[in-house]
Amino acid sequence: MPYVLFSATKKRPYKLCTHRDLCSIISLSHKTYQNRDVMRNLKLSITYTSLLVLLSACGGGGGGSNSTENNHNDNISKGLTQDNSNLAPLINGIPSAIITTGSTYQFMPESSDPENANLTFEITNKPLWLNFNPATGELSGTPASSDVGLFSDILVTVTDGVHVSSLPPFSITVEEKSLSPLQISGSPPLAVQENSAYSFTPATTNNGANSLLFSILNRPSWLAFDSATGRLSGTPAESDVGTYRDIQIFVNDGVDEASLERFNITVTSTSAILSWVAPSTRVDNSVITLSELGGFKIYSGRDATDLSLLVDIADPTVNEYKVDGLATGTHFFAVTVYDQFMVESDFSSIASKTIY
Repeated sequence: MPYVLFSATKKRPYKLCTHRDLCSIISLSHKTYQNRDVMRNLKLSITYTSLLVLLSACGGGGGGSNSTENNHNDNISKGLTQDNSNLAPLINGIPSAIITTGSTYQFMPESSDPENANLTFEITNKPLWLNFNPATGELSGTPASSDVGLFSDILVTVTDGVHVSSLPPFSITVEEKSLSPLQISGSPPLAVQENSAYSFTPATTNNGANSLLFSILNRPSWLAFDSATGRLSGTPAESDVGTYRDIQIFVNDGVDEASLERFNITVTSTSAILSWVAPSTRVDNSVITLSELGGFKIYSGRDATDLSLLVDIADPTVNEYKVDGLATGTHFFAVTVYDQFMVESDFSSIASKTIY
């Protein structure tokens, strides 16, 4: 049974003991009691209201048994135990901090849940040019020039329905892609045969920043020009044979202009026009008249020493002949004359024509 020792002079700590190993100091703030019945009531009050505090503060005794003490300790221990069976999901990853216009941005955080729960992602302060997948946390998008700037305090979170975890807030800076100087390049064909197609389109580099406009100087009349692509195309006729000089193509993107070096185009003929003068004497220097002639023969070949008959012109009044469709390379020609008795002369001087 607990008992109380107290002083009659002033308010002081008093010792309440129920066991030699279980004790505590209680400070009484009430006035000093001298009536024994009152003291008994005080003793009962302390036993009822303060004993639990003493037990919880001082724990079990070193000797003997105290079932009330042990039960209270167990109850208090159970009351303080937390339910840690559900753990927060994990999320990590380092998003790219810089992206240039026209480039694709992509980031997907790594995530897991100790209980393998289904995870849901959320984002705050998402840039408008980015798409967000709440099932995976993936960010993707391509910024335009209008998106240049700093996008701050972007926060990606993940939840398992109970706990929420997040990446550290991050920022994305969109920078304008540096543009290379406007350039135009290409090697236009410098020759084309008559009746053959000609085509050339220059190459340009400007990173697609602006639309391009092409122009041309000294365009041959037989060529068409596309101002959207810079393409030259056309087929020269026989009447277009010749050289066209100082042709130049320009390109403009609204800011800068570039041009090709000037170039020439030569239209070559694929034909050879042969002409001659009918002989007036024979080998023995005797006179021969036009009426005595039977006609002419034309010989041709790729080797001046190896010519073969090309055509027999049975008309002594003809003095010109056109050979069409010659292939690229050098061709050699010679003419002979024969009389009405089919007596043929030697070759004329050898003529040549080179087709490019």
